Amino acid sequence: MTAADPRALAAAGRGLAVGVLAMLIGACGLPSPSRLQSPEQCEGEDVPGVMRFCKTAGGGTNFLGYEIYYKLITSGEETPAPRHHDDLRARFGRLSTTASVPCAGGRPPLVSVTTARTGHTISLDVRDPDEPFLQVSWQEQERAPVRRGIEDDGDPLRACRRFSTIDGYRAGHRDLSAAAAAALTARTGALIDLVAYAVSYGRDRGQPLYSAPLRIGRERLDLY
Repeated sequence: MTAADPRALAAAGRGLAVGVLAMLIGACGLPSPSRLQSPEQCEGEDVPGVMRFCKTAGGGTNFLGYEIYYKLITSGEETPAPRHHDDLRARFGRLSTTASVPCAGGRPPLVSVTTARTGHTISLDVRDPDEPFLQVSWQEQERAPVRRGIEDDGDPLRACRRFSTIDGYRAGHRDLSAAAAAALTARTGALIDLVAYAVSYGRDRGQPLYSAPLRIGRERLDLY
């Protein structure tokens, strides 16, 4: 019997370890690396009240568009820094279109790129908290109104809430911090900021794919 090659044994050991680690990650529900490229910061002058993100290259065959998540915080709070899309999905609100019934029930992506060119820009305009909207560079004349990803309990159609509806802010809603919930509930007049993040979205063999998050801005909302 010949002795086994030490290098072959080492390579086999590494392969086994990688396989076991992959199974453990899947079994424990831990975040797995994304294969989608994140959106990009836009170059050029910033416009107060408008958050932008860009794409300068193709996203691959699995890339379908973008999702936008947000959180309302008080002006004195630090900007949250989610590191993975799972953080956004668990602790932030998902921006919805006004046509989503029930709210946030529309199939992703929020922004589809099926008709977009390779390079493009997406803008989230929150200067009017009553009617914020999305605008995309490949449809310059069209505006898509957006709302909070929280259902309106008093609406039989379960329509999305407006950002300007102060009575709709309650503790426990994942799209606002505890401090913001307390300030809005008590009508203290505290300054409220909206922080937004974008992720690339796609699908592969029926499973959703998300990129790492990109913070696209932090803007003051005039809610009083």
